[in-house]
Amino acid sequence: MKLINFIYYNRRVKKMTDKKILFVKGYFRNKLLRKTITFIMLLLFSFNIFAEVVPDPASIGTRATKTASGVDQLDIATPNKNGTSYNSLKELQVSEQGLILNNNKDIVVNTKTAGYVARNRNLDNSAAANLIITEVTGKNRTNINGTVEVAGKRADLVMANRNGIYVNGGNFLNTDRVTLTTGSLQMKNGDLVGIDVSQGQIGIGGKGLDALGLTELELLGKTIDIAGIIKTSKETRLLVSAGGQTYEYKTKEVKSKGETYEGIAIDGKAVGSMYAGKIDIISNDKGAGVNTKGDLVSVDDIVLTANGDITTVKVDSGKDLKYKTTQKVKMNGKTTVAKKVKIKAKETEINAKVVTGYLEKALGKKSLDIESEKTNITAKIEAQGKIRINSNQIQNSGEIFATEKVNIAGNKLNNNNGEIRSNQKIEINTKEASNVKGYILSDGLTKEDVKKEENKNTKNTEEVKNKEKGINITGDLDNTEGVIRGREISLGNLTGNNKGKIDSIGAL
Repeated sequence: MKLINFIYYNRRVKKMTDKKILFVKGYFRNKLLRKTITFIMLLLFSFNIFAEVVPDPASIGTRATKTASGVDQLDIATPNKNGTSYNSLKELQVSEQGLILNNNKDIVVNTKTAGYVARNRNLDNSAAANLIITEVTGKNRTNINGTVEVAGKRADLVMANRNGIYVNGGNFLNTDRVTLTTGSLQMKNGDLVGIDVSQGQIGIGGKGLDALGLTELELLGKTIDIAGIIKTSKETRLLVSAGGQTYEYKTKEVKSKGETYEGIAIDGKAVGSMYAGKIDIISNDKGAGVNTKGDLVSVDDIVLTANGDITTVKVDSGKDLKYKTTQKVKMNGKTTVAKKVKIKAKETEINAKVVTGYLEKALGKKSLDIESEKTNITAKIEAQGKIRINSNQIQNSGEIFATEKVNIAGNKLNNNNGEIRSNQKIEINTKEASNVKGYILSDGLTKEDVKKEENKNTKNTEEVKNKEKGINITGDLDNTEGVIRGREISLGNLTGNNKGKIDSIGAL
């Protein structure tokens, strides 16, 4: 009996053990299956997350693929009758390998970025695009770290992303006009009418933006940060416009929305330089400033417009330089301009040398014109032409020199320890003028000339042949320890001349 019970028990235990073994094996098999499925799902999900180009499901015809060489390719949507191809994307990233925008109708076309690219079937029944638009509807900013090349017919390009656009080593091929914006696109019948900017930053990283092949580059964002070089050709028009604004795409007109922003709207770091044919820098918001610590170099005009402070370091303009702001202009680095400098500001501060008319072959008038409530000059400003300063308060501890007439008008001039010189005539029309230990010299005389004559106890009476000669100062004048010398000096009320020298070669 015990033997029977023992056998029965062993069989039961064995049966239970077998079931456990089967259960354990099944558990691990199912667990492995679950892990495999999870891994595959994560893999597929990760592909979706890290895909460089993802069309919006609502976009008609836009297709993301790869070239034969493995470079990201976007087959653009069929253009409308005016040649505009609009492409809505959930994600748009440009890797160092680059991105091909396929505008090719031929069987195959050779590109610099990806080699051969096959035809875009979306163009089978239409002409190639004249304008390619990409607009990101997702939540990530666009990073452009490589080349964006239009394959096939050359076309203009607009890239819009309200979350921001960051360019770090990007460039553009087979396109003339490129617009990077964080604004909303205003479309009408499939055509781009305008751009409305109210958010987002455009950034240029240390590797910069190469736009040498473009005729126009437009950066439109709420704020713009430049930490690298923007390099274009001498024919390129560069527009950098920040703040709440609307932009008419055809007329290229910028209109401020009158928004307020306290801070720097356009910030150019020390390595953030701009080289172009023509440069327009605009800060639209009230109180928003422009700060450029890098070089601004243009073969044509440079124009800076803001409703906040404008600060520049090194500026080199092949034609004119214009500043316009409701606040302060601060020039902290050497400025060289071929023709004219015009400054209109609440306050002007010149802390480094300014030279106008440095190109003898430059046609037209050469001049320096400052109009502000307050002007402070601590360095040398030199014009191969006229200088006009119209300011309520003028402080000059530097040197003002013009080959032609110098005209200073305002309420008060302080030329203490400063120099005002002209090869022709000097007109000072102020209520008060102070020339304590300063020099006011016309007819080509220099401070060195005066010192030499003092040492030799002689006077240079050589005739200077100019259209206009002499010095005319109206209002009260304090010339304590100062020197005023020129041909035909006319003074107002002399309030002080202790140890001062007034020497007229001719009538006084």
